[in-house]
Amino acid sequence: MIKARAAVLLEPGQDPQLTDVELRDPVGDEVLVRIEAVGICHTDITMAALSGRTPMVFGHEGAGTVVAVGPQARRRVGERVVLTFASCGACDNCTHERPAYCDQSTNLNMRGSRRDETSALRLDGAPITGGFFGQSSFATHAIAGSRNAVPLPDGFDPVLAAPLGCSVQTGVGAVLNVIGPVPSIAVFGAGAVGLSAVMGARIAGAKTVIAVDPLAERRALAAELGATITLDPTAGDAAAEIMSLTGGVPVRWTPPRVPT
Repeated sequence: MIKARAAVLLEPGQDPQLTDVELRDPVGDEVLVRIEAVGICHTDITMAALSGRTPMVFGHEGAGTVVAVGPQARRRVGERVVLTFASCGACDNCTHERPAYCDQSTNLNMRGSRRDETSALRLDGAPITGGFFGQSSFATHAIAGSRNAVPLPDGFDPVLAAPLGCSVQTGVGAVLNVIGPVPSIAVFGAGAVGLSAVMGARIAGAKTVIAVDPLAERRALAAELGATITLDPTAGDAAAEIMSLTGGVPVRWTPPRVPT
């Protein structure tokens, strides 16, 4: 067993408590990662308020260094990685390089591990729920699978790497993989996901990128990251303003494509 510290949610709706925990050794293709940086996502906050599987450790934007590996692991000790969502690797979507649509996504990511002998985490010797998004990275150490531990280039700052595991890939992926190339796009909300969508829109070649957010500092950052126009939705009718800015042509939106 490996001693660690983790932010443990003891009861739904409470604040997590930083406390000592233990992790078992990695098995199968698992890796043990020493966490060097982790982001806080709104999903962590929402699920912490709703989860009935406490005690539980959340966190799903972790980055760090592999310090131990299971016998079938495809990562090596000393490798620096960013942790992302878990996928089974065996369903039709996974085998066709669509892991975001994994058939087991809900079980592997939202529900966490079982509180039995298979759980990677122990609190006062008793198993607790871990494995949130295949990692539970609100801790000094986390167990993940080889599939959701993505190698980082040498020298990559873990503080910058951590959001790549969720918010950045969500925003950029929504534009590049779902919406596709469009001449103009409006992004409502310039948080981490929205700002990533702004960057994805510029990568996709959109000429008009409109960022809509009530906070001036977020609109300023959106402009730095590629938004050609920023709007404050509290200052007027944002939809009408967008139509005016695009010459009466509505910004295009393509509904999500269902994998085939």
